[in-house]
Amino acid sequence: MRELIEQRGEMFRKYGKSRNAKAVQKQLEKARAKWTDDGWVIKGDLHLPDMGLKALPEIKSVGGLFSCSENELLDLAGSPEVVKGDFWCDENQLRTLIGGPKKVGGTFDCSRNDLRSLRGAPKTVGGDFRCNGNSEWFERKDVLAVSKVKGDIHDDSVEAAHQRTFSDLY
Repeated sequence: MRELIEQRGEMFRKYGKSRNAKAVQKQLEKARAKWTDDGWVIKGDLHLPDMGLKALPEIKSVGGLFSCSENELLDLAGSPEVVKGDFWCDENQLRTLIGGPKKVGGTFDCSRNDLRSLRGAPKTVGGDFRCNGNSEWFERKDVLAVSKVKGDIHDDSVEAAHQRTFSDLY
């Protein structure tokens, strides 16, 4: 496994500083990732938060949770097509969701980015959809126009209501 990841190490050079490439390699190893011609297949969770990543490795699928929160991503190229658990890409610099997963079994969180559109959002989300705090103001109707969501929708109208309630108290 380690040998295969080291062979693919060159692929990670473009993902930021070399320490970030090594951190990604460690997380792939920890997740017991398997390389296929289509990308990495992860049976469990894959955690890649706060690594200064500017791009993601090519990931085919994740059997659990996938987190790439708090990085420097501008897009979701390389994201898994299917994530059986949650998909967290919050607090990046995302300008688009194009390249992201098509199906998320749990919560999809793209909050606090630089999004101006929800184009490219997953077609189905089995949990909550969180899109508050972006450059554009998103409402429930915007989410339902692009995704079938089984859980709650956390949009900017919900956040504004919470802020009004808080300010009314004081």
